[in-house]
Amino acid sequence: MSIPGPNDILRHELPNGIVVLVRENHTSPSVVVSGYLEVGSRDEPPQKAGLADFTASALSRGTVRRTFDQIYEEVESVGASFGISAGINRTGFGARSLAEDLPRILDVLADVLRNPTFPPKEVEKLRGEILTDLEERANDTRRMASLTFRELAYPDHPYGRSVDGYIETVSPLTADDLAEFYHAHYTPRGTVLVIVGDVKAEDAVRLVGEAFGDWEGPAPDRSPLPPVAPPDGVREKFVPIPGKTQTDIVLGYPGPARTDPAFLDAMLCNTILGVFGMMGRLGDRVRDEQG
Repeated sequence: MSIPGPNDILRHELPNGIVVLVRENHTSPSVVVSGYLEVGSRDEPPQKAGLADFTASALSRGTVRRTFDQIYEEVESVGASFGISAGINRTGFGARSLAEDLPRILDVLADVLRNPTFPPKEVEKLRGEILTDLEERANDTRRMASLTFRELAYPDHPYGRSVDGYIETVSPLTADDLAEFYHAHYTPRGTVLVIVGDVKAEDAVRLVGEAFGDWEGPAPDRSPLPPVAPPDGVREKFVPIPGKTQTDIVLGYPGPARTDPAFLDAMLCNTILGVFGMMGRLGDRVRDEQG
């Protein structure tokens, strides 16, 4: 299998600003759809931390055309998978299905992204799931270590807040809050949609146009991120979790900016040293050489 390159990827921009990238791969009768919108937790106010992810998760809980059960049944009935989640800078979506079911999957995806209704009963069910997860996070050493590191590294900054939010910020959010955030930030402009698999590139572009071509909206209106202040010395914090014998340690140091030519080199180095966990060099030294 060849490595993807500019010569085998079709790029097409719809009139509404959606960028479509397609790469044909006919080794199996399946397709993968992936993409993102220019909205994330950086766009939510601090007192409503978790709003972006709550909104993204609620998109598939009901639309103008389908109930949550109908969405689930339509995807599951053809053995497909489907998901949407928010990050700090963007909200990602993805789906996988047989190539013959691509029109159906794109139709469901477009319906979810364009026509959510945020039914109050479904929003309450989803809130319960989120709050349960946040309670579980408080007892998870790895997740708490990661969250605490971000809070120390980026105090009073969107990068330092939990994308999932906090119990005290998610609890008061309403269906109206989700709808307001959606209408303020979800737009086709800036959206990127990628399709890879057993489909002709021209057919994929046509199907995306049929599903998304008449979606209208302005360019994302995003406030610039505040600058990140460099650490003024060592910052450290110990978070005790009663009943836990496992300890997770997160270490960090200011590195090159994403636009720095050395950024990818630093990412690779970081991966080899520690991102692999116990399979990385640090994990190997701690576990195998020092017991």
